[in-house]
Amino acid sequence: MSDLPLPSWTPNDCWHRADYCGMPGPTTTGVRPGTRLRRVGSVTITTAGSRLAALEIDGTLTIKASGVRVEDCLIRPRGNAVAVSLPYTGVSGVELVHVEIDGGRQNPSVVGIAGSGFVVDAADIHGTGDAIDASSNVVVQNSWIHDLVAWDGDHTDGIQSSGGRSLRIVNNTIDALGPATNSAILTGADLGPLDQVIIEHNLLRGGNYTVYAGTGGRFDSGSIIISGNRFGSGYRYGPCSLRPARGRTIQSSGNVDDATGAPLRC
Repeated sequence: MSDLPLPSWTPNDCWHRADYCGMPGPTTTGVRPGTRLRRVGSVTITTAGSRLAALEIDGTLTIKASGVRVEDCLIRPRGNAVAVSLPYTGVSGVELVHVEIDGGRQNPSVVGIAGSGFVVDAADIHGTGDAIDASSNVVVQNSWIHDLVAWDGDHTDGIQSSGGRSLRIVNNTIDALGPATNSAILTGADLGPLDQVIIEHNLLRGGNYTVYAGTGGRFDSGSIIISGNRFGSGYRYGPCSLRPARGRTIQSSGNVDDATGAPLRC
């Protein structure tokens, strides 16, 4: 995870030019220019510490080992449920850096990345249903999530967590515009307890509620911090829906309306 300071916001209305505001977009995410890709089929990694680079994967990537680094790869799943899948327990230290996931707008839709124990940095994810389904020990940073699909029966979110511990969503551009997308970010304790969630310095828009955070189910939710984000338009009901567990609070501060720079109560 990068320890570099977050960039400062510059002019308002960043959605018209995300890179002008220092936010991720087409020039800073995905496979880096000049990378020559070798085309392969589906890949499964079972050896800890493996390195994968400069591949065009026409299929899926399955990671079953810790300490794996995937860099400058394009993944195009075909008729599969998850483009990049990891276990929900037992794996840690996986890095996905400058990857592009093209879900192909398939019907039924695919999920971009699902599992635990990974860092996503400078990714370009598009054409999927959910871009990322995260459980525990996940960082998503400096990435661009856009052009999501929501077919009948889909519950499409940019980043979704239905339970887990330690989720950081920092410095991303997440566009959930669309007639049936649910949220740019959804964190709800539907399948298990949820704790240590940080949603910070993101450029967000769209969805029913652009950010939905809280209990969301019968399990408890602990610390959730939503700070310093810019919210664009295009949501159907509101920028945020916060549902803290009984006796707890969700910390929200420094969030603004992107078009005007005015403080936004989340």
